[in-house]
Amino acid sequence: MNLALWYSDQAHQKRHSGARIGEICGYQENEMFFRVQVLQLKEQGSHEKGAATTDAVIMFIDSGRLEQIPVFKLYKLPGDLRAIAFQAVEVFLGRVKPKDKDIKWTVKASVFVHTELHGREMEGKIVLRLGHRLWLDPLVMRLKLGETRTIINKFSVHTELIRNGLADENPSHLERLFKMIQGKVHIPRALMIKTK
Repeated sequence: MNLALWYSDQAHQKRHSGARIGEICGYQENEMFFRVQVLQLKEQGSHEKGAATTDAVIMFIDSGRLEQIPVFKLYKLPGDLRAIAFQAVEVFLGRVKPKDKDIKWTVKASVFVHTELHGREMEGKIVLRLGHRLWLDPLVMRLKLGETRTIINKFSVHTELIRNGLADENPSHLERLFKMIQGKVHIPRALMIKTK
């Protein structure tokens, strides 16, 4: 609401020149304004007037969507609207990795996860947080069984990815992550012992 109110005043609709990586800006799409973060800047080839153009890879910080846009479409955003916590976070699942030692997930794995999880309430244990990124282990869909007050795991993302041949086990994943950040981020001793 505050974002819409801010940009409803034409005087506030100032284009942002010189956006930098990591900066939070405004962006208009289909007559609605969104908060976005600049993740990457890419020089594009010359357009018809001979000048090079720059595109920005942006993340909609309140929904998580990524998009590449011309950098001149970004708007200045006041400090109070930049300071509001991100409403979307990037989530990584612990102890699994893409098949065949690949570094990227296959389209099939991505479609599977989207089909199974989109719009559903999931529960996960946060084992690591760095900025707006979370590592979860496990990530499950819970089901409450009627009057018995028993709760079961109806769907485990880790188990289903492996069972469907879309991922491989990665047992040392969390241990390697913790070693990478050791000394830079405080990791509770109990967590280090639990993950060996």
